[in-house]
Amino acid sequence: MLNQSERRILLDKLINNRELLLELIQNLSNDQLVDRKQDGDRTPKGMLFHIAETENNYVWNWAKRSRDENNPDLSNTQNASNSNKMAQLFEEANEWDTALLIEKLRLIRESTLRFIAETNDTEFDSLGKNSPFGDLTVHQFLKSLYRHDQMHINELSGKEQTIIITGADGQQL
Repeated sequence: MLNQSERRILLDKLINNRELLLELIQNLSNDQLVDRKQDGDRTPKGMLFHIAETENNYVWNWAKRSRDENNPDLSNTQNASNSNKMAQLFEEANEWDTALLIEKLRLIRESTLRFIAETNDTEFDSLGKNSPFGDLTVHQFLKSLYRHDQMHINELSGKEQTIIITGADGQQL
């Protein structure tokens, strides 16, 4: 069961990392936002779209199902951010106005915060089975969001990557 201190830490980290990400983005020119470090990389605008879609997927397809169903099998829930359709949208994001992408990130984080407010402390222990990362609780899904933000903050600012993501199979993603 999540206690009030853990809930506050979760909320603070979600809010603070999103603010850091948005501040970093607002300081980049449009040329920087559509530039790739190397061939095959997503652009920063594509990365922003990826962050938004991933959060939406984690909260509404995985955390919500884990909270509302009894040990749901999430292995059949498509990870939309890895689909070919999403890869195309990552490219199309380069044409989006930066303010629109920033607003998308803000709105999705607001919906996440509403989800947390609607979730009682005991529901944070509810488990989802067989996500790409193994069996995770609602709390673990939500913690992964601020870690995901941090990973991309590090990437965008050229800092050494401190967050390593591994799948249920042990492979680094």
